[in-house]
Amino acid sequence: GGGPALAPPSASAVITVTQRAVALRWIVQPDTITSGEPFDPDPAVEAIDARGHRVTSFSGLVNIEAAFISPIFISPPGSAPGRNPGQEGPQRSPNYSSLNAVLGLAVFQGLTIENVFNSGRFSLTASAAGLASAVSEPFVIWGVE
Repeated sequence: GGGPALAPPSASAVITVTQRAVALRWIVQPDTITSGEPFDPDPAVEAIDARGHRVTSFSGLVNIEAAFISPIFISPPGSAPGRNPGQEGPQRSPNYSSLNAVLGLAVFQGLTIENVFNSGRFSLTASAAGLASAVSEPFVIWGVE
């Protein structure tokens, strides 16, 4: 027969797969809170690749921003009727408005949203440079007088 004989490989092939984060995704959605009180459980987002897998090499800065959606004009159970003097802008706890992800995960422990005087529906947006941001499901913040 014809061509040269092929020698068997002398070493195993090494395949390297590099995951690239393309977006953030909520894995623990924010729940109802009272202004100034921490979320329970702690809201958390993960960095994911194009196939939706967590990218454990991602350690970038993740920012959280609260957005007001709509007012609600009822008070939490067991409280006095609330005032509605005009919505002040929500403010994040300065200690937890951004943090670096660890192994592709950003958990906002002790996150509070301050200075909400009127109860309302809000959302949180998580963002990081170069990644598609993630908007949480709506949740309620009970205002304080």
